[in-house]
Amino acid sequence: MIATLLGGVEERTGSLEQSEVDNYQHHLQLNQVNGIATLSRLVGESGEITLRGGFSRFGVNGEFDLNLLEGGQSIFYGEGIWRDLSEGHDYQVGVQARADQLEGENLNGIDYSNQIFSLFAQDVVSLGTKWTLLGSLRADQHSNAGLLLSPRGSLRYTFSDAVSMRLMAGNGFKGEATFDEDYRALIGSLRWQPNNDINYEQSLTLNYDVTWTWSLNTSIAASGNLNFYYTRIENKLVANTDSLATGTLFYQNSTEPARLIGLEWQTRASIAGGWSASIAVALIDYRLMSNNGEWERLPFSPQLNVDGALNWVEENIGLTVESWGSLIGAQPLPYEVNGRTESPVHVLLNGRVEKQFGQFALFTGVL
Repeated sequence: MIATLLGGVEERTGSLEQSEVDNYQHHLQLNQVNGIATLSRLVGESGEITLRGGFSRFGVNGEFDLNLLEGGQSIFYGEGIWRDLSEGHDYQVGVQARADQLEGENLNGIDYSNQIFSLFAQDVVSLGTKWTLLGSLRADQHSNAGLLLSPRGSLRYTFSDAVSMRLMAGNGFKGEATFDEDYRALIGSLRWQPNNDINYEQSLTLNYDVTWTWSLNTSIAASGNLNFYYTRIENKLVANTDSLATGTLFYQNSTEPARLIGLEWQTRASIAGGWSASIAVALIDYRLMSNNGEWERLPFSPQLNVDGALNWVEENIGLTVESWGSLIGAQPLPYEVNGRTESPVHVLLNGRVEKQFGQFALFTGVL
């Protein structure tokens, strides 16, 4: 039997003043507390049962042009999974439960609460030495959306120890998530009008990817992944344009489909001495069919993302130094902001230093 208990506390403070897009002064303080407990036990010769439970509390306090904001998101979850590896199969059967709530003061009338109970089953079958087949079915009983079924399947072919490819298809769903609302509604510069008749988005995704690995002695190891995907979405959640023109944010389901096409390339490398690096480039085309039958770009959908990271780890002294950054391409805005219909290109840079003290760790970072 193996038992683990993890917990963490994180606090961030920041400010943003007089931006080029909005003439505002924002001061924000974020804090997060989370914990997780896991218990695993072997069953028979090839089975294992894992029980896991946890919580996360995300709090926010801020001042936005003299508008005070105080609220938080609470998440509680638990799951039990049975897994068995035998005779060319990898069986998994599990049950999950989750409760999610947004609450607080001065949130401009925005709140959120749901509970989800889930069952899932999955099997991975080895078909000889080259082919691997995966099939799964997940059922979610959602307090707001009712019963949702999500089947998924994939077929993998292994060319060699270094190269493989995979073809995958699956259904999914997405609802209004906490903190997905436009921030201008959250801070009061837009009115928020709830819609109690929203249906959850339903999606079908087709995915093809190729993965490779490469190494040079024991000093350098690298891996890469090329991924192409196509997703068709029904009931896409969009903001009503007539309401936006009057200063009101009102979400509704589109009667026309949306589609997402993407091509991603990722490369990771590890170098002797504790160094590692990665870079990823994503080309994205996210569009919604208009009433006249044309595909139009969705708001807040960049067509180019570039991510990179450089890390160093010294295990002997328990020290980790991480740095990473992102370039996010220009995005169409859902309404004109100070004469602009498209956001500028964003560059995010992050740094983090962590020091391990036995079973505990302290870290600090900058964004």
